[in-house]
Formats: sequence, structure tokens, C-alpha cells
Amino acid sequence: MMLVTMLTAVWLVTIVGGFAVLANHSLSPGRQHRPPRHWPAASVIACSATSASLVMFIHPDCPCALASLGELDRLIARHADRLHVSLLVYERLSNQPRRQPPPAVNGVSMILDVGGREALRFGAATSGQVALYDAAGLLQFNGGITVARGHAGDSDGTAAIDAILRGEEPAVRQTPVFGCSIVDHDRRP
Repeated sequence: MMLVTMLTAVWLVTIVGGFAVLANHSLSPGRQHRPPRHWPAASVIACSATSASLVMFIHPDCPCALASLGELDRLIARHADRLHVSLLVYERLSNQPRRQPPPAVNGVSMILDVGGREALRFGAATSGQVALYDAAGLLQFNGGITVARGHAGDSDGTAAIDAILRGEEPAVRQTPVFGCSIVDHDRRP
């Protein structure tokens, strides 16, 4: 009986420990840099002169990207008339075959970011990072639009973008980004 009790205790500790590790990873944001205050002049993407411009950076192998794309799709559904969206998909510099592109999102210009050049210009380090600029090219929001790695749902990031696009003052202008490293992801085992 004592052996069964000990094995049960070890099993429970292992299960609880596993859940703690998963929760810690899920709630750990990626690296984040602040995008330039003004739209980068060297960018190959044009900033809209008539509406807000949102750029999102993703790594095609990041499993968290699907949640970010889902949240982006919901933002576009609410603000399609006030928002110009560019999705930059990282592609490494190599002779390796191209990856499967992420699912298409309606109303989005999808651009391959070869070598992460645009990510560098915009200061994007983590898959799912979003930068929102106004029609004058001034940064209005920077961060993620999910609540955790791979978890969709209401977030401070989407609430901030919603408020900005409605002409209201958001509660925050920067949020953590939950995703994989854009460039370093290729070097992971």
C-alpha cells in the first residue's frame, strides 16, 4: 500500500510540474524591440496616406502564428475600411526549399521578408509582433494581439488597436508578443 501511495504522489508531482512548465512557456513573451517612431523610409512597404497601416511579422514555422492570424482576421473584419494590413512572412536566406506559406487572411497583403530585412527595419523580433502607424506614418501601437503563445481571444493588444481605430485613447500602446523568434527560430534544434 505504501508503494502505491508513493507512486501516486510521484505521478501527481510530475503532472503538476509538467503543467507548470507548459504554463510558464505559454505565458513567456518573446523578445521585443520598439519599432521606429516614424514609418521606416527604407521599407519596401508603403505606408497608407489615407488610413492606418498595420504590419504583422510572422515566422511560418511558429505554431503560435495561427492564433495571431486569427486575431488579425477579427481585427480586419471590424475595421476593414480604416486599416491597410501587410503581413510579412520571414523567409531565410538559403537554397532550401520554400516553406508552406501561412493561411491567407482576407484583406491582407502578404509579403515574403527574405532574410528578415523588413523585420529589422521595423524592430520586429518575435513572430506575431504588430506595429500600427497612422496615416501620417507615426507609430500608434506596438506589440502582440494574443493573450499567450498560441492562444486566441480578447487581449490588451486587440483592445488597444480597436480603441485607436475608433479614435479613442487606448489603455496601453505596447503589449508583450507571444511567439517564436523570427530569425533565430531557424537555428533552433
